[in-house]
Amino acid sequence: MCAACLEGICAILPNYKSEKRVVPISQMAPVAARKCSKGGAVLDFWCEECEKAICENCKMFGDHSTGQAFEDHHVVDIRVKHENLRQELTRHKQKHFKAAKYTLTRNVEAIEKRLSKVGDNVETLLKVVREE
Repeated sequence: MCAACLEGICAILPNYKSEKRVVPISQMAPVAARKCSKGGAVLDFWCEECEKAICENCKMFGDHSTGQAFEDHHVVDIRVKHENLRQELTRHKQKHFKAAKYTLTRNVEAIEKRLSKVGDNVETLLKVVREE
């Protein structure tokens, strides 16, 4: 994400950087170009528990193929993870904007109500002034 978008999101969600582990877009590389530092293959999988991308070699023969990691870690295709995150972000964005729209609508209604009362008060004062 670009710096302007990141600043905009952080203005709305102050903890976004720390909670989502944001990486500036300038430091990102296309997934296809990224290779696993351990297994050496393309990062095609995502370990839900480790919260990191892994390659097929690590999944089949490395850290995620035997032992505790193999038994307890849920590994998914990175494209599936990407799509799930995209959908989650879309839902979060829709929910946030729906709540913001509701709040703004309520504020506008309250202001319109106050303006109406001010208008009524001005008319009352004008009648009093005209009568005197």
